[in-house]
Order: sequence, then C-alpha cells, then structure tokens
Amino acid sequence: MNSSENHMRLTKVREDDHYGMREVIQVVRMVVGIAMTALCMSLIAMPVDASDFTLEIFGNANMDDTIDELDIEYVRGIIDGVNEPMRFADANYDGVIDEEDIAQIYKIIEYEDREITLLDIKGRVVTMAKPVERVIVLQANFGELIKAIGSEDMIVAVCDDTLMQQKLLPDLSALPSLGKSKEPDMELLIELEPDIVFSNEYTDPDLIKNIESAGITVVCLSAHGSLTATRMALKNLGYILEETDKVNELLNWQNSYLDLISERINTVAYDEKPRVLYSWSLANVIGTSGGDCPVKDLIEYAGGIDIAAELPGEYIEVDPEWVIVQNPSLILKEGMGWYTEASYEINDPSRAQELIEEFSKSTIFESIDAVREEKVFVLSTSLISTNQCWIGLIYMAKLFHPSLFEDIDPRAINQEYLNKFLRIDLNLSEEGVLLYPVPDGW
Repeated sequence: MNSSENHMRLTKVREDDHYGMREVIQVVRMVVGIAMTALCMSLIAMPVDASDFTLEIFGNANMDDTIDELDIEYVRGIIDGVNEPMRFADANYDGVIDEEDIAQIYKIIEYEDREITLLDIKGRVVTMAKPVERVIVLQANFGELIKAIGSEDMIVAVCDDTLMQQKLLPDLSALPSLGKSKEPDMELLIELEPDIVFSNEYTDPDLIKNIESAGITVVCLSAHGSLTATRMALKNLGYILEETDKVNELLNWQNSYLDLISERINTVAYDEKPRVLYSWSLANVIGTSGGDCPVKDLIEYAGGIDIAAELPGEYIEVDPEWVIVQNPSLILKEGMGWYTEASYEINDPSRAQELIEEFSKSTIFESIDAVREEKVFVLSTSLISTNQCWIGLIYMAKLFHPSLFEDIDPRAINQEYLNKFLRIDLNLSEEGVLLYPVPDGW
C-alpha cells in the first residue's frame, strides 16, 4: 500500500476489535486505580481534574473528558495511519472511521448534530435524536443536575423521591409524578411523550425494554455518591441537552474547592489523619462502607482513614466488637431519609441527636476514642449518597482537619450552590439539618 492509499484508507471498527471493546476502558481504569492506590500509600493526594474519567460519547476520539478540536485532530491521525483507532472515534457510529466522523464531531461541538450516541452506565449503546425538548427523570438526582445547568424547563415529570424534596427542588416537586421510580406509571409516561427518560444504574432491564418499546429513549447515568460518576453524568447531560458551557462552569466552580482541599491534605502526615467510621446503621450490627463504596473515596479525599476500606463489598455490615478493636477517632452516621433524621427538608435536629445518644451512651462503645472525645456526627445522606457528595466532602474535610480549613465555611459554599446553581431561597442558617452537631467555630 503506497503512502497515498495509506492516507486515504478507511478504518473499519468492529464490535470485536480490541480497540473497540469496553474492556479496554476498564483495563485503563484498573491501571489508573492501582496507580491511585499506590499514590495514596505514599500519602500523595491528587486533585480532581479534567482527565479523571473518559467521556463515553461517540466523537470523543482521544478518550479524554470532552469533545473538541483535539478529537478532530485525532481522527485525522487515524485516517492517516498515525493514531490507533479508538471506539469513540466512530462519531456517527456507522462502523467506519472516516471524514464523516470529523463532520459529526464538528456538529457535536457546534450543537448542529441531529443524533448523538453514547455508552451509558449499564453498558448500553444508546443513540438519541436531537434537539431534546422533553425529558422525564426517574430519580431526583438527575432532576437536580438538570436544574443546576439551567435546563429544568425540559422536565415534564418526576417520581416520588422528587416530591419529597419540596424545599430543595420546589419547582420540580410540583411536576406530575409517575409514582415509584422502579414501577412508574407507564400510561402517564407514554402520554407525556418525552424524548428521553433518564434513570440510574439500578434500573430494571425489563423496565427499560417497556419504555423503549413505546419508542422512547432511555439513558442510564450514575450520580450516587461518587465524584467521578457525578462528573460523568454532568458531562453527558451537557452534550445531550446542549449545555456544555454551564456544565463546565459548575465543574470549574466545584474544582476550585476540591483542588484546594487536595493541595492542603497533601501536606498532612498519615498519622495525623483521623480514623473514621462511616455508618448507615448504628444498631446491633454496624452498617458501614466497604472497599467498593464511594464513601470510602470521599473520606480519603477529605483527609481521613476509612477503617473499613480494606473490607470487601460496598455497603457492608460488621460486628460491634470489630469497631471496638478498630477504635475510630471520628464517627460519621449517615442521616437517612429526606424528612426523618437529617436533610434540607427538616429543621428539628432531635432525631439526629437521638441517634448520637443511642450510640454514645451504649456501654459497649464507651471506650472508643470517638465517643470519649465527643466526635460522633450525623451527616445528611443528601450530602453523601447523591450528586451533592462533593459538598459532603467539604464538610468532611473541615470536620477531619478544622485548623487546616479554618478559612473554609462548608455551609457558605453549600449556600452558594443553592443560590447560584439551583436558584432557590433556602436559607441554611435557618432551615435544614445537614450536619449535627455543628462544631463550635463553624
């Protein structure tokens, strides 16, 4: 093959091509994960940056977190035989990497694309028509993210978890409800004629099939307490809803705080970090975060040591005796429910106080450092297991290292998010129970 033929060759992308398999991405992530573990062992904290995940939208040819002119250059390199073919270089998803993919990338950048294809969190290749005008969110997280980037007018229906958040999501909670997200009212869903239904990684495949059989696109994303997953969800929403500038504004604002935390935690020696027990249950059996739980990453990023980090599983249970042996110096009890223990929706901290007293007054745990030093706190699930986990991380950093973050006010940052991005009047100095007790000096 001469140079001219090589220059003009078309590169066929097959589903069984080792460059095109999702496993390639997973292997890369595994390597990154091993590297990150090594860095943590050497006490280096890396900041969240624009390269901490791969945007799995077809058109992201160079496998970074955005679609831009660099992807056009990368596709030209593939056509010229210089760059390796990558799965997401096939921007128009026709099985061939050629000049038409360059044209499609231009259209994606300029919001002129009439279709966009992505790999969702369940590993499904989903192609959707654009522009998108009507969406349904089966979980409140996605409604909040869409509102945060200014596209809430597209939402035509929600589910019951959104109705429970009248203070945080006043406008969305007034929309028609499909009932339970796992069993939505299919008749109403179809009647509302959405272009897309957004749901999470736990969505039943049969429910997806039922919705798609009505000619409605389903996109599954994840925003359940993971910094990376939430960033990925936001980036995907930006391209689907054509709000990439607003997404970048929000992420850059978040990073201004997250990078600051990372830089300061990098100066903290291992033996100066608190030993933290996160718990979703402080009953006869202690529910906590195993090595696969995203809360573990939040704790470590904030400068703590998750005492259960080496245990297998995500949300796991341990014996009280194990907790006593581990002797945590600080305990975070997750305040469950939008209306019972700790949330934006309640003002009475009595239930949070009861949770702490029930644990602290137990003779079983009276010798634990966290109990003796009165470092048992309730932190709302709204700041841990949702897309607001980055705010919860800031609360954690201040709790773990109060002198290091003396100039940081987590509640003020939280308030700024509510005012600037959610555009609501909720006053955290008067409403909501997100952290209890609030330490002196906050």
